[in-house]
Amino acid sequence: MKEVGLLIDLYQSPTQEESIFKCAVSDFFIPLIKLVKSLKNVNISLNIPLSTLELLDNYGYQSVILDIRDLYENDRIEIVGSAAYNPLLTRTHPKIVENEIILNEYALGSYFGAKQGFEGEPSIMIKNIEGFLPTGLLVNTDVLNILSDLSYTWVLVDGNVLPSSYSNNFVYKYSAGLKLVIPNIEIGNLVNQFNIKSFDEIWGSMKSAEKTIGDKIIILINNDIYHSNEITGPDFYKKKMSMIDQLIENFCRENISIISIRDVVKNFNPKLTSELKDLSTFIVNENIYENAYSSEGKLQNLLKRVERKVESSFLSIQYALTEDDFSTISMWKDDEVRRISDNNIHNKVSFYALLYKYVCADKYIDAYRVNGIEAASNLPKVFLGKYMTYLRELIKYRSDEVLTTEVLPLAEDIENAIK
Repeated sequence: MKEVGLLIDLYQSPTQEESIFKCAVSDFFIPLIKLVKSLKNVNISLNIPLSTLELLDNYGYQSVILDIRDLYENDRIEIVGSAAYNPLLTRTHPKIVENEIILNEYALGSYFGAKQGFEGEPSIMIKNIEGFLPTGLLVNTDVLNILSDLSYTWVLVDGNVLPSSYSNNFVYKYSAGLKLVIPNIEIGNLVNQFNIKSFDEIWGSMKSAEKTIGDKIIILINNDIYHSNEITGPDFYKKKMSMIDQLIENFCRENISIISIRDVVKNFNPKLTSELKDLSTFIVNENIYENAYSSEGKLQNLLKRVERKVESSFLSIQYALTEDDFSTISMWKDDEVRRISDNNIHNKVSFYALLYKYVCADKYIDAYRVNGIEAASNLPKVFLGKYMTYLRELIKYRSDEVLTTEVLPLAEDIENAIK
């Protein structure tokens, strides 16, 4: 094995607790930045979506943002795209999916890009955003078509999305410009679950993979999708950082190049697949996001009913926002939104911003946890309470009888269920 493409996910939920987020920054983000700075021949891919950037900004970690920007500007890291607030793309209306992806691109440009305009017009540009990390690695035809239209060149996917015959490679072509990239789940799980007792396990998995896919491999280091270190203990982020540090150290010792996923896949030219014409009805078994969404628990069903009604309200807006309405507005920043003088645009921007946070897929995991092994924990209820706050706030900005007569009672049912 000669090359490893390493993608590290820094996603944090919009409902994350301040104390836990600060722990993630001090024990994981900052040490990771220092590590990458110290290793001149290492180039990794990084997912840092708007949900995380917003928290960094709100809690005063501008220096962390600037450090990441410096690494990006000097081509030390590849920044990948995602949806702004982690919706389950395969279960969310395509228009909302597209809007969140574009919003995330705008946020990346706002924090990491070059501010420049044409003939004096303000704009924000971000270069080299080629890859995409979907929630839970789940995609379908609608999602892939959106990514193709937005000119992404590769997307990380769950290998189970592909037909069973596709098992002898890790890069496949979906369209003329979009490649599907499959990470090595076995190695990723060893790192993500702190199950590496000896790095001989890693070498064994890599040697096994080399027999079928050659001398390149993709590894995804997930972030804590459970929001907290309650399950894993207070040292969760320290343990994760230690695992990454050891992994990179061992790769370097074995003369294995650690490069961005963009650089791993750019030289691959797989044939266009003919069996991937319709993935719209595909469901991946044993995926935590899909399982949490598909659960028939009372809370899950209430949340799904609310989400469908809120989506319908979004789609029924007669005068959709144009690019001119928000091309210079960071809609996640309250002070900028408050400065919008046009009341109609102000209400639409506020509604959209709250809607995108509400459709975050993590709420289904939180609902699953309320009645699961963590029923005694209060945190899942706290997180769900924050989603209800988003819901009640967004209703204020939208004159829609369905929201007030049908959604508000459902919100009350959810709030009663989590008391």
